Amino acid sequence: MTYSTSTFETEKFLWVQDVHFGTSALPLGAVTQSFKYVVDIAIRKKINRIVIGGDITDRPLTLSDDYASEYIVFAIWLLKICALLGIEIVIIEGTPSHDWKQARIFEQIKAELELDVKLVYINTLSIIHLEGLGNVLIVPDQWRTKASTTFEEILTLMKEREIKSVDYAFMHGSFKYQMPKFLRNKLDLHDEEEFCKIVDKAILIGHDHHKSNYKKIHCAGSLERSSHGQEDPKGAFFVEQLENGKPYIEFIRNDVAQVYKDLFVDGLDANEILDKFNELNLDLDKPAHVRLVSTTGLTIVSEFIKRYEKIYDNIIWSSKDLSKKGDSNSVAEIGETQLSFAKINLDINTISTLLSKRLQAKYGDEKTEHLKVILDEVIDEVRT
Repeated sequence: MTYSTSTFETEKFLWVQDVHFGTSALPLGAVTQSFKYVVDIAIRKKINRIVIGGDITDRPLTLSDDYASEYIVFAIWLLKICALLGIEIVIIEGTPSHDWKQARIFEQIKAELELDVKLVYINTLSIIHLEGLGNVLIVPDQWRTKASTTFEEILTLMKEREIKSVDYAFMHGSFKYQMPKFLRNKLDLHDEEEFCKIVDKAILIGHDHHKSNYKKIHCAGSLERSSHGQEDPKGAFFVEQLENGKPYIEFIRNDVAQVYKDLFVDGLDANEILDKFNELNLDLDKPAHVRLVSTTGLTIVSEFIKRYEKIYDNIIWSSKDLSKKGDSNSVAEIGETQLSFAKINLDINTISTLLSKRLQAKYGDEKTEHLKVILDEVIDEVRT
């Protein structure tokens, strides 16, 4: 796309969260493609700010990693485009185990290339003033060990600033409404009602990979799909502050996100499974993840995958067996025809790793972060 400089009529910005550069679940270049896709749409809407709401990276990246190179090249591209168009970049630190303060590379690249671009990187609880938006509360993930302590600190900060509310809140973390009911009282979560009282216009929050809304709270969900169970639309928010002072929030759908599809195949023979697969109308020249789900066992499913994995070589096949007690997961990836066993030492580190994997498989990325924090605290107590 060819970009030209623009004049900005009203305050308009792009909110994008949970980008996760470096996740091995996605092919190299997929995250860049998705980010550019939503940025292109937002630029045509004449935004004057891009806000990255945490988890721009997925893990610590090293220079020997091709995903690290992708991240650096992307950072250069974004800084140059924003310098050309006069777009401000705001980056919020996300989950510590994902971001590792690696967004600081934007500051280093800006300085080295001497780019004239507004860049704000925030990794502390703070209230900042953003032109066109007013007072904005910034809440990084896991700022304090308890969400209630974080909220008390916010109230203290507001008292020091002699304000009773803020215009916006940019956050990374989870509210109670975003979790299943049986977990809400077991996890340390932000209280949505309390935050809605102190924020006048809108609360934008990252961390949960599923799009949701509650009163003033808006979560765009992850930019990309990285696992099954994420068939809901992926994308970002276009936000415009209208002349009456109220925010207009529009979801920009990422139409180039990775494809993950579940097919329920109970009672179907191989030909019927194929018919159901064809109904997906997938672009067979591009990679796609298709999982066959059954509550009656995987015999027919396994035979189907063996038959068609070579015919549809861009399809990443897997299966899920719901016939076993406890809704156990049995995933058969391509070429996995036999099981192998290895002897392990059941020390505390191994147990912690195994439990983390079970949580990951059971609840997915966005639902397990707080559970892992609790697990780590228990492990620390056992060690001492």
